Amino acid sequence: MDDRWIPAHDAALEDIAPLAELLYAVLGPGLSQTLIEIVAESKVPGADVLRQATEQLDDLVGTVPKQLLYMGTAVASIRIAQEHLYGAKEEERHADVVRRLGSESEKFFGWAYMGMFARFGFDSDTLTHFMKHCTSAFEADWPPPGVAYRRHIKD
Repeated sequence: MDDRWIPAHDAALEDIAPLAELLYAVLGPGLSQTLIEIVAESKVPGADVLRQATEQLDDLVGTVPKQLLYMGTAVASIRIAQEHLYGAKEEERHADVVRRLGSESEKFFGWAYMGMFARFGFDSDTLTHFMKHCTSAFEADWPPPGVAYRRHIKD
């Protein structure tokens, strides 16, 4: 039997906004909209916390996925750390962790990251163009040039 462990007490979410932004980045606009609709109709106990998150998620659908840009910085940081540590001394504070886990982290997260952007309609060419011309998460052109989008007016 495969044991699974779940915390005895759920941690309360004091600030739902970061969860909503992460959900949007991971799910993309289409799956986000589906989740919003499912949670809104749910009668399952405990759905209130998810309902709070999806209410904020609803405000994000159709906007720049800021968390994706921040995640890209994290992926790039792993690569930079790995390249820097190849000649580093063993006693450096985080060198061992980056050596043991960095390569796999970069591969897995890089793959997941590209999938997240694909859910927003990007391919490798349009993503490269977008990242080269985006100055920050708050000044990105949206919708991105070269990616097929249609206008949706929210009720």
